[in-house]
Amino acid sequence: MISNPKSKPLKAFFHNKELFSAKKIDKDQKIISRLVITDRYKILLPDYGNIEINLPPLHKSFYILMLRYPEGIRFKELSNFRNELIEIYKHVGNRSDIDQIKKSITELTDNRSNSVNEKCSRIKAAFLLHMEDAIAQNYYISGSRSQPKRIKLQSDLIQFYQKP
Repeated sequence: MISNPKSKPLKAFFHNKELFSAKKIDKDQKIISRLVITDRYKILLPDYGNIEINLPPLHKSFYILMLRYPEGIRFKELSNFRNELIEIYKHVGNRSDIDQIKKSITELTDNRSNSVNEKCSRIKAAFLLHMEDAIAQNYYISGSRSQPKRIKLQSDLIQFYQKP
């Protein structure tokens, strides 16, 4: 039986093949790229050839929230940022179903859920697709247990073309 070229496994194979053939930014890179959030909420690294970091809308919304707080956020206090996250998600996700937006954000900010850690892992993986960990750790969310989690990238390297 010949498989449909539009089938999910085949699409995944070709997508992954492209990822493996892409050159990663290595630890010997002399500069740390600026990170740009465009007016259409794309995450770009212009000093690395305009690499785009692709994330689903909820992950991207959470990442943008974390960029706004360079001092970091304690995940147990994430529910305090629920309204801000809802506003970001409305812009990034282009969703009109406010109940679904609130449900997604409530789950993300629920201390009993592992959702926030899953989002952090996915964000980290998105950067590691393009660069070695020595460079990527400047861009993904990290921090010690029970301490504020943050993005290490210096604030002057972060550019918002439109703040949500």
